[in-house]
Amino acid sequence: MLNLRDRIKGKNENKEYTRTRIEVRERLLAGEMNDLQQALARMPSCKLSFPNNNNYEMRLIVTPKEGMYAGGTFEFEITVPMEYNNVPPVVKCKTRIWHPNINEQGAICLSVLRPNSLDGHGWMPTRRLIDVIHGLDALFGDLIDFDDPLNIEAASQYQKNIGLFRTKVQDYIIVRTSKRNVSYSHLRKAILSNEFLLTKEWSKRHDNMKKLALGGDYEWIAAVQKKFIGGGKARLLLKHNAISEFFKVLNDPINYGVFLNEHTACLAIDYFLDNNNISAAARISSMVMQQEMFDSELLNKLCVYSLMKYVELPTSERVMSDELLPKSEEVEDDDELPTFRYPYLKNKWNDGHFDIEDSNLLVSKSLKWFSEVINYKDTKLKKSLEIVSSCVSNDYETVLDLLNNNSISEFNPRALNIVNNFSKDYISSIGEEDEKMRKILHSVTEKMTEDVLDDKLFSDILFDELKSIQKEKESELLKLQIKDFTSWNDQRERLLKSQAEKLQHQMRLQEIAARKKELAHEKEVLFFFENRTTWELRAAEKEKLFEEMKINEDASVESEENTSQLFEKARKLVENRM
Repeated sequence: MLNLRDRIKGKNENKEYTRTRIEVRERLLAGEMNDLQQALARMPSCKLSFPNNNNYEMRLIVTPKEGMYAGGTFEFEITVPMEYNNVPPVVKCKTRIWHPNINEQGAICLSVLRPNSLDGHGWMPTRRLIDVIHGLDALFGDLIDFDDPLNIEAASQYQKNIGLFRTKVQDYIIVRTSKRNVSYSHLRKAILSNEFLLTKEWSKRHDNMKKLALGGDYEWIAAVQKKFIGGGKARLLLKHNAISEFFKVLNDPINYGVFLNEHTACLAIDYFLDNNNISAAARISSMVMQQEMFDSELLNKLCVYSLMKYVELPTSERVMSDELLPKSEEVEDDDELPTFRYPYLKNKWNDGHFDIEDSNLLVSKSLKWFSEVINYKDTKLKKSLEIVSSCVSNDYETVLDLLNNNSISEFNPRALNIVNNFSKDYISSIGEEDEKMRKILHSVTEKMTEDVLDDKLFSDILFDELKSIQKEKESELLKLQIKDFTSWNDQRERLLKSQAEKLQHQMRLQEIAARKKELAHEKEVLFFFENRTTWELRAAEKEKLFEEMKINEDASVESEENTSQLFEKARKLVENRM
């Protein structure tokens, strides 16, 4: 009797049995097709097709109409095995999805697909294909199970932060359309290429460790080699979505000693844009400005794009949370603590650069500095960034000067639309008593006529500028980063070898010391028996000397001659011993 499990795995030598099972499967599927088509007609969210012109290989497209996954298109590959209906169909999700019951490799956790189940919810011979399709459709609604997840990370994120989970769900959704002109600003996706991540090159550090063949006894050596080059800490924290810890480290470079390089800064900005965390991306861009890291054109234009995305956010969302900004040290107010005053200490001072804590001022200064170092093909962009920068910091006197000293046509209409909106918002927030500012704002808005404004997103133009140089500048930055990786790995290898050699020398010295001790003991044992007669004679002389000394002591009278004789005997005894 053939084992069913072996047949499922393809281990079947009974050709007659195989032919019989295939015929049974064909009859079962043929009997289900009519009911299946009728059921699918009542399910607008599901579409079934047969790509290989047979009825045991199917493709199911699910397009949820409501819920967190609404708007997405999800493809499932369904294969009916030869042992059907004793075993369930094999289903795999072909679309990358963020779901607690579907992992990113396409595996699915669904009770109806379980071949063995004691709770009555698994697969049974009485079930049919329509039950599987109903189950897959319900995975985007009622059957989502966060208590028994396959993707533990997704379920954990849902428990901790539902809003972040929903955002990531939408980030994974692929909108497939060729009929609509979808703006890059509305289609959230990673900007940088997969090759830019350098995942393969970064993982080679483990191969270099294996190459040394140090083994497990030397794991501590690897632990003491800190990974500064290549953004090791940044990669680790972003991998686990530890945003608070990530900015805690970056905002305190004095204590942590971590600074972003061009490649890591690009990765961080791209990560936050991909997760629709515009504020965090803008904060990273402001850090790049504060570090005056302007050598990479790719990073410069990526920063400007993220900053403009921040400027275009609604007023209520245009704010950086406390976790993104540096925190001042809390001073304990304890009367019992001694207080020392030093007259030479300076008063509190804001340097207008590293000490900036207001998010709008950070974004404004960043835009201004980037506009000065970037050379755009469109000359309007530089002045447009400058006027938007002044507008964000509420410096409307500079805004008015720029408008008066330049033709309105020298600014991009989309940038002028931002200035117009900011001006109207600010004029409604100031009081009537500030007549000077209100007059300036009115002068600004008067120049913003409808014929010079464009309500489309200014960031889309900046995005196109970024894409035009992305491939070339990515390649340049990749070469520099790979060179850093190589240099770091070589240095790490040298340090590891030197530490291993030092440890081996210490162990060898300990072995030599132990061997010397063993040899000394062996020598003492060996020569003890050879010198036995000598030692016995010396002992007899010593004993005789002590007896003579005792006799003289009892007599209590010592002549000078006896004393000299005893002294001479003692001297000879010592000489013989030496």
